[in-house]
Amino acid sequence: MNGAARQDPEVAAALEASGLRARAIHAITTLGPARTDRQAFRIELADGSTVKARRLPDEQTAARLEAVRRELPPAFAPILARHRRVLVEEWVAGDPLGDACPSDAVLARAGSILGALHARTRVVGEPVGERRSTEGWREVAERELQEIAGAEALGARAARAIRVALERLDPGSALFGLVHSDFCGENMIVDSAGTLRIIDNERLEVDALGFDLGRTGYRWALPARAWDRFRSAYAAHAPSPEPLETLAFWSLVAVVKSAALRLRFDRGHAALPLALLSRMAAGGDPRALDPVRA
Repeated sequence: MNGAARQDPEVAAALEASGLRARAIHAITTLGPARTDRQAFRIELADGSTVKARRLPDEQTAARLEAVRRELPPAFAPILARHRRVLVEEWVAGDPLGDACPSDAVLARAGSILGALHARTRVVGEPVGERRSTEGWREVAERELQEIAGAEALGARAARAIRVALERLDPGSALFGLVHSDFCGENMIVDSAGTLRIIDNERLEVDALGFDLGRTGYRWALPARAWDRFRSAYAAHAPSPEPLETLAFWSLVAVVKSAALRLRFDRGHAALPLALLSRMAAGGDPRALDPVRA
């Protein structure tokens, strides 16, 4: 095993426990140094194949994620093995979507995948799909907005406008279910068979479906027509129209959260969410503000 593997004894132990011999190992996590509780590695094996290893914050988180992901279809890159807090996953080769605008067929497939994920009624044997209050979500968004304004990254007038919009758009309750938390072109690959695959499935959890959709709109900056195609396919498979009907609120929450996180951990990349917040604050009726079109 090469030096990089020896420098990460947990990954080395996971490979050994799985009966795998590494020829080369490469860290591929792009997060800043303040967020190293999660790290991913591309591992070239001695037999010529490739896998991914993912180190999570703790063994409990890894075990829960393994259980959730083993219930998902092959569109989501499967887990091959787990050793303590390290997951060994399939390495999906192919063409990453990234920021490119996909074909209608790929957009429709992506929308159906997210809609079907949200429509799941059980997660690891427990029923999901109940409605819960959005109070906690809004309180967090307001604190994050205060943090952004306190860092002088957003003007006082814009911050007030966003706060008013959050209050006005808050639906009061939301449908909760299984969410991906980072469903976007950056985490999608069309494999050699032409099949759309979803990678980096490390934050699957039960949460507000609307937030998951709002974050997708923010993270996957599709042109208006492409976004409409995606949303149409999503609507055909989703358990309820509610995430779409409350999208303006959740889009706003998603952008506030992203701006706050980037200011904390990756300030050099905070310009985009901050610019979106400024535009959203100046755009009149917040219900017409969609960060995808901003």
